[in-house]
Amino acid sequence: MELSKFNQRELAKLIVSVRASAGRLDLLMAICDDRELRETLIERYEAVMKSEGMAVYRASLAPNNPSLKASLAELVQYNLPLQSGGSALVTVLGAAGLFGVRLNEEKSEREKFFFSLQWTRESLRGFEFPVVLWLSGAVAKGVAQQAQDFWSWRGGVFEFEGQAANDDRGIIDTGNRRETDTKSTPAKKSDDAARQIAALEQQVVELREQNISSPLLGTLYEDLGDTYGKQDAKEDALDAYGQALEHIKEKEKQPEVLIKLGRTLQKCRRYEPAREYFQRALELSRELEDQRGQSQAWYRLGYVAYDMRDFIIARECFQETLELEQDLEDRQGQAKTYHMLGMVTQELREYEQARSHYQQALAIYIEFNSRYSQAHTYHQLGIVAQALREYEQARSHYQQALAIQIEFNDRYSQASTYHQLGRVAEELREYEQARSHYQQALAIQIEFNDRYRQASTYHQLGIVAQALREYEQARSHYQQALAIDIEFNDRYNQASTYQGLGAVARELRDYEQARSHYQQALAIKIEFNDRYNQARTYYHLGQVAEATGELAEAKTCYLKDLEISVEFQDQHELNITFENLARFCGEHPDDVFLGNIAQVLNEPVEAVQQRFAALNAALADEPDDPPAEA
Repeated sequence: MELSKFNQRELAKLIVSVRASAGRLDLLMAICDDRELRETLIERYEAVMKSEGMAVYRASLAPNNPSLKASLAELVQYNLPLQSGGSALVTVLGAAGLFGVRLNEEKSEREKFFFSLQWTRESLRGFEFPVVLWLSGAVAKGVAQQAQDFWSWRGGVFEFEGQAANDDRGIIDTGNRRETDTKSTPAKKSDDAARQIAALEQQVVELREQNISSPLLGTLYEDLGDTYGKQDAKEDALDAYGQALEHIKEKEKQPEVLIKLGRTLQKCRRYEPAREYFQRALELSRELEDQRGQSQAWYRLGYVAYDMRDFIIARECFQETLELEQDLEDRQGQAKTYHMLGMVTQELREYEQARSHYQQALAIYIEFNSRYSQAHTYHQLGIVAQALREYEQARSHYQQALAIQIEFNDRYSQASTYHQLGRVAEELREYEQARSHYQQALAIQIEFNDRYRQASTYHQLGIVAQALREYEQARSHYQQALAIDIEFNDRYNQASTYQGLGAVARELRDYEQARSHYQQALAIKIEFNDRYNQARTYYHLGQVAEATGELAEAKTCYLKDLEISVEFQDQHELNITFENLARFCGEHPDDVFLGNIAQVLNEPVEAVQQRFAALNAALADEPDDPPAEA
């Protein structure tokens, strides 16, 4: 993006201020309402600072607790260089997206943010680095008015102007049309939506002046919410739907608006309030004896539980949905629900059950000639086959999905399928092919400005580079993935990226850095109760301890790895664990440790000794070519 002269001057002033405040706390306020421009500006000043030897980090405010102090403290806790007082810069994101609507809470997210700023100024003095806090114009105005003490402490304010988009691509319709619409440009669609919003807002103003109690107000607000939603103006949509609920008196119309409100919150990852609205819609639909309304509410409750990784509850909700859809003979609704039941059982590692659900969904899509919908289900069948290590079957399913996506000119969805084809090639150690697929996926994600999904692709590019022993390239890719995860406050996915960084550090024999990264990964997995994936992290922590001669610590970690692998009975992981234990016990004989292993396996010590001896003999005849860590 080419910056306007005004924005170039503001960026230069910001960079000068960062340089001047190196090594000490300075609060620099950057104001920008254009998300793409904001990202461009951040990337540019971070590149300059990196070139001058300054480490750059990003933190993101948590919407449920939008505290600047808490976000900075968490960042420092998990990044050791920030604790040592080196030259660093921290960019804080998330304030621009805070909602000003209170919904069901006593204070809106913005009000919580303003309150925390007003009373945390002095407590920030412990952070010895400059902070660039990004705000929207509306939020900046709120800070100046409601957190005046904090605002007066600022080191500088840098306000960036919006820039006209320079994008002449046609809009791709990912529904049932197969042609690119070259007549309707993004600018034209944006203008049409703006006119529609203006017209609706004018109608609302006029009707409120005529009759504040008019039942038509509810319909107008609902239409306004729908239009804002299409423009991805989530806060405005929430406000409009909230107004619609206040004016719609007929109970029969309320569940639909409740579900729209909940869906908008869910898109914003505000899962708890979303669940509350879906529950209210369900209760009202029951009161009205509306089976279709109940079905929709159960489906949304299942979907939000899935997003919250509460898979047992999600399955129960989707099963309730399915029973109602069967009573209503809603075959196409059943297809969507079978698909989601497949997603849930896949997460629960019940792969054969997941395959069955996907096949039931696919059969209905074929029955109704819903060819476009088949692509997503073929994609998921590929993921199941991949999890079962049926790699050629997985590749076949992904290619079926990709063919349909190309047929319907659904370029955006092709990114995830290219990504998964990369995963298959990676598993088959076709690393150059894997890299090619990932680069195809990344190009599409960048084209559509899908920054969140870029994190996963950067992560996999890191794994490929690591497998090819391009360790600095691997570290760079992992750091790009981590920056995006932190930007989007995606704490769960940070775990796998910290693990990748740990693997690179271990390969470079930087064992303390490796241990630090693995411990960060483990802490997140424990926080999210992801016990299954803790096994591999304990395994690698054991390897680090063994490499540094801390054999007691290595035994503790290896034993934890074994306990979890036995608990989940994943034969592939157990084989890796057994091979490692056989090698370790051969190199470091210890009768007590061997007895602990036998106890976990519930086998006699002699049987374990025989198994390990056979494994060591077999491994001695095999080449040492371990796959890259995932």
